Amino acid sequence: MTSVNNLTRHKEAWDYFFGAERPGQFSAVPMKKVSLRDMMNVLSLHEEPTPDGHLENSICNDHTILSTIFQLRGWMDFDKGCVMWNAMGHPCCEVYIPWYAGITEAPAGLGRYASPFEAELKHMSNAKDKRKNYPDHFYWKHVDGWSVDVDNKELQRDVLKERRKLEKDPNPDYNAFIRKFY
Repeated sequence: MTSVNNLTRHKEAWDYFFGAERPGQFSAVPMKKVSLRDMMNVLSLHEEPTPDGHLENSICNDHTILSTIFQLRGWMDFDKGCVMWNAMGHPCCEVYIPWYAGITEAPAGLGRYASPFEAELKHMSNAKDKRKNYPDHFYWKHVDGWSVDVDNKELQRDVLKERRKLEKDPNPDYNAFIRKFY
């Protein structure tokens, strides 16, 4: 917590939830109920990119690989009430995709193994050379699409446009989004 970068990130989140006029501390009770959208917004915060396109010292930065929010709704059945929302990359430009506790397989294109048995059998045994071993996995398309070394502005604009539509849709089709872009 003492890293300058972590202190900057902590201050950004604090300012979002409490306002810059309240002195920061380690924890506090927010003045209003924190929504799922609030969490998505705060995890997407970053300063303006540097001239070479890098994001530095912010909650969402060049080192952000995955952003996760756990939504625990105790009044619902466990299978639907416990949701892990993942943005697979920079949350400022990726869609948070829900993974419900009750799912029995990963959405199409997001899994690496054919079955839970295979996943358990191979867990951490094939961690080397993932790109070589799984060249068609959607994650590499994601990495290549958002690389600062590649000019993909048109693709990125399309993803952001579709993301905004998806976020406004009362019944979003996350699988259609994944199929379209990955």
